[in-house]
Amino acid sequence: MKIGVLSDTHLAGLNESFIRRVEELAQGVDHLFHLGDSVSREVLDFLNSWPLTAVSGNMDPPEVRSSVPIKATVELGGLRFGLIHGWGPALGLERRVLAEMGRLDCVCFGHSHRPFNQRVAGVLLFNPGSARNDSRSESLYGELTVGSEGVSGRHLPF
Repeated sequence: MKIGVLSDTHLAGLNESFIRRVEELAQGVDHLFHLGDSVSREVLDFLNSWPLTAVSGNMDPPEVRSSVPIKATVELGGLRFGLIHGWGPALGLERRVLAEMGRLDCVCFGHSHRPFNQRVAGVLLFNPGSARNDSRSESLYGELTVGSEGVSGRHLPF
């Protein structure tokens, strides 16, 4: 099983480049996660064309925050995934989201726009980075693979 992971798209609305890239990436995955700061209900409505689990972020407007939770837990491929956007400074973000979500197989988070892919206390902590190119990092997308060995992650250009 493959899971596509997006975060921090920061789009006020859909554009052709985003649509085209998501359509390409979604062909190879079974499920999508969006980890907050979509900034647009239109973006989430488009992503709902595929199996989607989404959470809201600190930059999401009220119409997004009222329609998706601030954190979620989902079971896929026999593993438990926690989704949360994150908050506060980048320093210590991994520790904060792990403490908030607890002992799961994988905790996915965004907020910092910085890719992260490490096991901490047996939990894979995964931040795909931002799907929007900015001064903090290149435009990235994440892919999680669920197999007999558990879950692993990788970062790909968006």
